[in-house]
Amino acid sequence: MPPSIKSTAKRAPRTPARRPRVRRDGRPKSVTAAAATTNVTPATAAAGAIVTLGESAYQQLKQMLMQGAFTPGEAITVRAVSEALGIGATPVREALQRLAAEGVLEGSANMGVRTARLERAELETLYETRMLLEGEAAALAARRITAAELLDIEETFRRVVAAADAGDASACLAANMAFHFRIYAASRLPLLVRCIEQMWLRIGPVLMERARSRPLTARSFFGSSRAAHERLLKALKRHDTKGARDGVRQLLYVGYDAEGRL
Repeated sequence: MPPSIKSTAKRAPRTPARRPRVRRDGRPKSVTAAAATTNVTPATAAAGAIVTLGESAYQQLKQMLMQGAFTPGEAITVRAVSEALGIGATPVREALQRLAAEGVLEGSANMGVRTARLERAELETLYETRMLLEGEAAALAARRITAAELLDIEETFRRVVAAADAGDASACLAANMAFHFRIYAASRLPLLVRCIEQMWLRIGPVLMERARSRPLTARSFFGSSRAAHERLLKALKRHDTKGARDGVRQLLYVGYDAEGRL
């Protein structure tokens, strides 16, 4: 049933943004292409910060997982990630081991890691937790959000719709993640946002699998949650904390079905 609410320090190298080649199903052709769409993880890295290569690999891998660069049960190799990110094998191995220790990936960097295949009960728990955390983040955002942030969030939502209608699953999921995390960042509570990131690290592969399971359009991506997204935007504009909280919970609830699909 649905949920009840139903290693040396260096400056990280910068590479010019480029649009990855994708297959007809919208998934990047390679880990390298997926890496080209990554940015700094929302809650954890400051622009221009000096980070170790291991931390850089960790942050970029997190971004790729949240954006759906991998599908459930997919093997992730040190060599492929190292080549994609342009980072040596040792820091990549450390990053993979760190994600495995956190329970985001299964296995070990030495023996091989893969994304998890979530059971039905795990998906229910994940959605219930997301409703609680993301609902409160949205409520706080409604109280503290600025006019400039609202404009940015509205533009990001338009990018989600455009990418879905273009059938570009990678761009759609990246924009969808940006839409949510721009809202949550307005809560001004980085610790809360980091907790939400942990949920998205686990749901990202599921999102990509579902996006690829049928022809991608805005209608198929949002389902009946499109209206909930728009109600959420209106609540943020009104600085309506209850409306924003309920909006996030509703859009998560209506996107959940017997298969755990968003």
